[in-house]
Amino acid sequence: MQNIKLLVLGDGAVGKSCLLISYTTNAFPSDYVPTVFDNYSTNIMIDEKPVCVGFWDTAGQEDYDRLRPLSYPQTDIVLLCFSISGTDSLENITSRWIPEIDRYIPDCPRVLVGCKSDLRASNPDICVPRTEIEKVAKDAGLEYYETSALLQDGLKHCFDSAIRCGIAGSRKKTKSKSPFGIFKKKKPDDPIPPVMPPAGKAPWIEIETSTFAEDWQKMLEDPKFSDVTFLLEDGQQKLQAHTLVLCSASKYFCQILGLPNSKTTPHLP
Repeated sequence: MQNIKLLVLGDGAVGKSCLLISYTTNAFPSDYVPTVFDNYSTNIMIDEKPVCVGFWDTAGQEDYDRLRPLSYPQTDIVLLCFSISGTDSLENITSRWIPEIDRYIPDCPRVLVGCKSDLRASNPDICVPRTEIEKVAKDAGLEYYETSALLQDGLKHCFDSAIRCGIAGSRKKTKSKSPFGIFKKKKPDDPIPPVMPPAGKAPWIEIETSTFAEDWQKMLEDPKFSDVTFLLEDGQQKLQAHTLVLCSASKYFCQILGLPNSKTTPHLP
């Protein structure tokens, strides 16, 4: 089975995660949660052949500029995403994102994807004209696809075309490897991404067996813990006891020992 790695890039909150979720699950997410890094794979039929596509979602915020390149190696196709609801994310395609992938993965195919196309009908005044977008795509040599994750409009056409482009690029890489490459001068390998530190393990919590009953038994049996002593009639034998136990057992001991009792205690004769 053919394996393809598909990477989405673009400014934060332009709709990259919604694009992937809506395409892979046929459902639009209700809550917005900023992505740091996320990846998952699924099998898709392209031209009646199964393809295992790995979808790599990235964070567009500048805070993650140093971590984002870790997801670039072995990418077969890049989706450059922007929101049609404003010009800023479109301008950043040419000023920020294309230079970034040219630096890290210059030979990787890429396509331009406009997100939130449903706004053209609901709020056309804020949308970038399609002619302006197509001019940017033409100047950059990119195929342009307009999509709506909310309505799932254009998703299949966009992803199927991008995956085909990735498959074609992957085959070119395979053909370019000569069987006699051992006689050729090796090109310097791309730097290996640093290994991320392992996640910390949860602390081991050991719950000891309760000794409450045994402790009470020892307290009752050991005279040094008693606070009441009964002298028997002969005056020679002593009986050790505890105020708490006596008063709990009988309300008369509360009166004898001078402790208050919530219930009315009759006077002893």
